[in-house]
Amino acid sequence: MADGDRRRSPSPLAVADVALADTGPTITGDDPNPGGVMLSFHEQIVDELLERDGLSVLAEGLGLCEVLAGLIASVPQPRRETQTVTRDAFSNLLLPGTSSGKPGHTKTSSSTRNETEIEIETEHGVTLVLGASDAQKRALRVHLSKLAPLVNFPPEITADITGTERHLLYRRGGPLFVTTRIAVVDILGDRLLPKEIAGVVVCNAHRVTDFSGEAFVVRLFRTGNRVGFVRGITDRPGDLSRGFNGTERAMKSLMVRSLNLWPRFHLGVRGCLDKHAPEVVELRQPLTPKVRAIQDAIVEVMHACMNELKKSKHVDVSELTLDKGLHASFDKTLQRQESILFPKSQHCLPIVRP
Repeated sequence: MADGDRRRSPSPLAVADVALADTGPTITGDDPNPGGVMLSFHEQIVDELLERDGLSVLAEGLGLCEVLAGLIASVPQPRRETQTVTRDAFSNLLLPGTSSGKPGHTKTSSSTRNETEIEIETEHGVTLVLGASDAQKRALRVHLSKLAPLVNFPPEITADITGTERHLLYRRGGPLFVTTRIAVVDILGDRLLPKEIAGVVVCNAHRVTDFSGEAFVVRLFRTGNRVGFVRGITDRPGDLSRGFNGTERAMKSLMVRSLNLWPRFHLGVRGCLDKHAPEVVELRQPLTPKVRAIQDAIVEVMHACMNELKKSKHVDVSELTLDKGLHASFDKTLQRQESILFPKSQHCLPIVRP
């Protein structure tokens, strides 16, 4: 082999990089989602939350984990920077008490020639991710690896991690999965100062109430930090409509003023989904005569119970229909009106609930 050919031969690392690059999916012009995880309206939701703090409410099934992956990839990540400093600055970094200068901010003198290259960890503040379930974390790991392969999955702080290790993770910065109990203990114990928190991302924000752990963490965060962000997101709009002023209470607990609604009939969502409408095939199994008789008996009992519930003068009669009683959402309708029913009518509730 000639010397010129030997010099042009690729290194084993380069060959490995090419092999890994070839394993990815082939992107064509007809692919509606070339990135693999985020659609156009997902990017709009993320941009909306990055622009201003608020609560984003998505319709169920629109991709909560995809939006969370976009948010986590957009927050400042922990990184290490290599800086060239003088010998005196390097000694000040090792012994910060010997100089009034701050580490990482020492000015180099042009007359000093003895320079040392060191690796300094740059702090960007920690982002607390609260309220994510285990299933969402597993799905988020998959989506984040496709959306931002260079971004590491956020560490999870549990009770198994010691206080010293938690303090090091906080100083390192970046997004962290943390339980509300540990976050409250560390903030109150000055292990995590509010000014060191870049922001808070609250998953499943429909669960936030005045007395929830997420609301307590946000209050502690806002007492010492008025600049950081607070972003709440949920895909359970039905739970926010339960009770009286559920959405307003959630926004008050999160201390946000902006409400972002993303239903399926939103122009951005509908325009993206209608381009690739799914093909639906409906299969219907006819009922046997005996099963039909059982169904007719159940409907007759429910009809009698509905008439009994309508006798209460303060009940919204428009919601108490037999057609709505066959759906699972009818249970939430009964819970909203259960407190105003007459005691003699409440015995019908267990019967009509789906």
